[in-house]
Amino acid sequence: MKIEWWSKLDSTVAYGRFWSCFRILGVADFRYKALSQFYVICLTLFVTVYCPIHLLIGLLMLTDAGDFFKNFSMTLTSLVCSLKYFFLRLNLNKIHQLIKIYSELDKRVSTADECDYLIGYNKRKSQKYHEDELKLCIEDHQKLLKYLKYSYI
Repeated sequence: MKIEWWSKLDSTVAYGRFWSCFRILGVADFRYKALSQFYVICLTLFVTVYCPIHLLIGLLMLTDAGDFFKNFSMTLTSLVCSLKYFFLRLNLNKIHQLIKIYSELDKRVSTADECDYLIGYNKRKSQKYHEDELKLCIEDHQKLLKYLKYSYI
C-alpha cells in the first residue's frame, strides 16, 4: 500500500512544544501517573499557593508606601498567574478535544491539491499578518522620529 505525502498532514504537530511546557508546568500528565500526581501536588502547593501567600504576607508587613507599591505589582502578578494555572487545569479537557477535532479534520483531506491549498492558505495568512505588523511598526518609528525631531527644535 502506497502512502501519499499529503496523507501525513498533521496539524497537531505544532502543539508538541506546548505539551512539553505543560508537562514542566505540571499541567499535562507524565507517563507515570503516581509521579505525575506527586509533581502536580508539589508544584501546586509551592508555586501557586505558598508563593502568593508568602508575597501577600510580606506585602502586609511593609510600612513604606514606595516598597508597598513595588511589591504590590509582584504580588498581584503572582496571584493572577496562579489563577491562570487553575483555569488552564480546568480547561485541559477542552484542549484535548480541540486536538482531536484537528486530527479529524486532517483525515478529511483527501487529495494533494487540498493539502497544498491548506498549507498555502496558512502561509499566505501568516505572511500577510507579518507584513501588516511590519508596516505598523515602520509607521510608529516614523512618527516617533518626527516627534523627536520637532521636540528638540
